[in-house]
Amino acid sequence: MREHFARTLMVVFLASLCAPYFTVDAQLFPDVQLECSPLNVDLNTKEGADNTGITSCTVTNGSAASEEIEISVNVGDPIIFAAPAKVTVAAGESNDFQIIWSTNSGQNVAEHNFTITATVTSVNGIPWGFAGIEDSNEGMIYLTQFGSEDLFIEVGPNLFGSGTQFQISCDISNEGNGDDKIIVEITNGKELVEMGFVIESFTKSADLKPGEEATVTFSITTPETIATEGSSDLEFEAYSKFERDNDPTYTGTILKYGILLEADESDTFFDASSLDSSDAITGGIVLVSIVVGLIVLGVLIVIFRRRKLNKALDFDFD
Repeated sequence: MREHFARTLMVVFLASLCAPYFTVDAQLFPDVQLECSPLNVDLNTKEGADNTGITSCTVTNGSAASEEIEISVNVGDPIIFAAPAKVTVAAGESNDFQIIWSTNSGQNVAEHNFTITATVTSVNGIPWGFAGIEDSNEGMIYLTQFGSEDLFIEVGPNLFGSGTQFQISCDISNEGNGDDKIIVEITNGKELVEMGFVIESFTKSADLKPGEEATVTFSITTPETIATEGSSDLEFEAYSKFERDNDPTYTGTILKYGILLEADESDTFFDASSLDSSDAITGGIVLVSIVVGLIVLGVLIVIFRRRKLNKALDFDFD
């Protein structure tokens, strides 16, 4: 009963203080109204991006006395904010202020509620705390998704002959902040096929959570015929599907894998199908010459052996 009586006296006392400032439209008791926008804020947490957002607020004093108004913000980690602690608003006037939101880079996709509250703490310089006069706005902060990837190819055998099948393993990881599909492509696959390579698939992919890793393997076969020694580059690009869908010009991580091609060795004396008419005549003469030479060599060997045998018989006879 005494507490109620004391509050009544306080109200009457404040009303007497404010009486000289009353107008026809002014409110007798302290008043505060808060309007903030936007109440849905997106924060981009990608490294190097602008990871701040702004909510603009207007606080209005509808009473006939000057008010000091405390501004409080309630939001959970990892959201960081900057806002004025207090604002002073004259009778019947409004003041504007901003709340700047931010967070550290690399935060995972998430949603965070926040509440902005304006509370009257003094009226005409006299503390006001026995009856809470306040207004509040509630909103949501969205930590938006970004895509990023990493690609690693271990160096292995890179010297291959014709018609040789080999595999290249690509280690990929999701370096973004949300579930994503990381895609690996052989970007120069069409050119390699035109050179005679056989490629099982130009594209491999894996669905990964943030920080997860996977290995995808490409099977490649060298051309059936390699006339001269040479080298070729296999170009691989790994990229985030989320980023590519949102920005078609997005370039992922690119690595090149160089291979050496070993030329075929001829296993025939000559290939008649590759000869023209003059070559065929020359080849025939050479072949006949070789045959005649072998016959002559055989005759000489026989004659030599006979002479050696005759000498041996003459010696025994003597």
